[in-house]
Amino acid sequence: MIHKVAEFSDKAAVRINYALGGDHEHNVEAIEFIPGTMISEPIPRVSFQHGTNETAPEEVPPQSLEEIGRKVEERSASRDTFAAPSGNSNVTDDTSAANGSQVKKPERKKNKPLEYDWTDLNDEFEAAASFHNGKGEKLFGHYMIRLAPGETLTNEQWGEVLNDYMKAMGYDEFCKFCGFIHNEDGKSQHVHILTCRVRMERGGPLVNDSNAYEKGMKCMRKLEIKYGLKIVANPEDTWGVEIKKGDFKYYGGDRETVLKNKLEGSRKDWADVIRARAKEAFNTAKPRDMAELVTALNAHGVDIRIRTNKQGQPEGINYRAHGSGKDTWISGSKVIAKKLTWQNLMKQGIEYHPAKHNAALGLPEPVDQGYVRLDAYQELNLIQIEAIKRTKKQVRLYEKDGKRYAGFGFDHFFKTGKQRYDEMMHRILFKLVMDIIALLFGTDKGRAPHPIIMEDGECPEGFEVVRDDVGNGGWDIAEPKEDTFNALELKGIKTDVSDTIMNEYGEWIRPGFTTKDSTLDNDMSLTA
Repeated sequence: MIHKVAEFSDKAAVRINYALGGDHEHNVEAIEFIPGTMISEPIPRVSFQHGTNETAPEEVPPQSLEEIGRKVEERSASRDTFAAPSGNSNVTDDTSAANGSQVKKPERKKNKPLEYDWTDLNDEFEAAASFHNGKGEKLFGHYMIRLAPGETLTNEQWGEVLNDYMKAMGYDEFCKFCGFIHNEDGKSQHVHILTCRVRMERGGPLVNDSNAYEKGMKCMRKLEIKYGLKIVANPEDTWGVEIKKGDFKYYGGDRETVLKNKLEGSRKDWADVIRARAKEAFNTAKPRDMAELVTALNAHGVDIRIRTNKQGQPEGINYRAHGSGKDTWISGSKVIAKKLTWQNLMKQGIEYHPAKHNAALGLPEPVDQGYVRLDAYQELNLIQIEAIKRTKKQVRLYEKDGKRYAGFGFDHFFKTGKQRYDEMMHRILFKLVMDIIALLFGTDKGRAPHPIIMEDGECPEGFEVVRDDVGNGGWDIAEPKEDTFNALELKGIKTDVSDTIMNEYGEWIRPGFTTKDSTLDNDMSLTA
């Protein structure tokens, strides 16, 4: 179940004409009207000759959009118009169209409105709009709700959906709104909702339409549960972007054809191409920081370029699809604003640290900061491996020659300009990491082999990734208060970092569950 907020308009007639099939992208053979808060209704344009034995209606030429859009002051009081009930060509006095009965019409040319008299409906909308004393011009709203293919609701259910949706969007009994149900053969059922945004009270204030899209999405999820419909993920989760009306004319064909041509045809929409490739990169690589994002996107055919402010700090991001030409950069807001702008990448948890990621982003490394990275790869025994499976903790897990290794990353950021050198920092950190691993695994007491230490994010040769839920995430090593670490600081860092890691991973670093051979801890001879 999805919803769409269409462009608002300054005349009700434009929207009523569209809801009845005028200038529509699919052929509308019948509609079912949901009254909502309206008193009026669209009535099929037929006339009835009294005093004859004829039972079939005689069709009357439909009014034009221009004619019906103007307020009609003089109307014939003697006009006899009736609603034809579903499946019955005889004219009766049954006006059940107001209750949602289907009205079928003979075949007609595509994209022409159904032949209804909707003068009263238009006048009721315009009368509500006359309450407005402000400067607003776009006073008539248009919303659409579509079910998944094959799903349907009864007219009564659609009436409840209409009321629930309008309430969620800020409309109530002081507002005018109604719905038009369309049934597309073999496709899906959807409803067009027309509203007057003016509240019928003193001054005629407008309904607050802020965050309308988000309000509607939340309502869709509740309605799906209420009626047992397919749960549709929100567009920001599925990277879905609504196909615009003009795309059908430009690319031709149905929705599937449009999508294919936008991605593969000679008239590619490069924003759509980038969107599709980025979606695949996020779903498969699951990048967690800017370096991983650059690698993942490049592997899927997308380059990135960072825009910086006067201070050299990132403030925006552009994308370019491979094969699109060197100057076809597109901003993240035009690809998909909710996901691919710089700010929203940060909100999604994509980590950025200048000293750590500027090189990957093609930016100069900060002059006031340095970065050192060490990784410890610790061999695990069978008990620990079994414990990892049981706890399902996030972990970097590798395999080589039938042995399993857990990866621990350690990051250290330091300010430059002091009497400190990379060589010294690597030496201190190397010893510090070895001591932390010893506290965790007892490597200094012979309970486990010594770890393999790698620099700059490198992975030992021959290691195959078994599982990686952590990526480049590392445990931060604090900067010394003075130019170098003193003995007391080093001792505190070892204790703090090892305790932090133990709190997170203690369930499998020192598993306490019982096996057939023993109950404890890191004896490599134990078997699970």
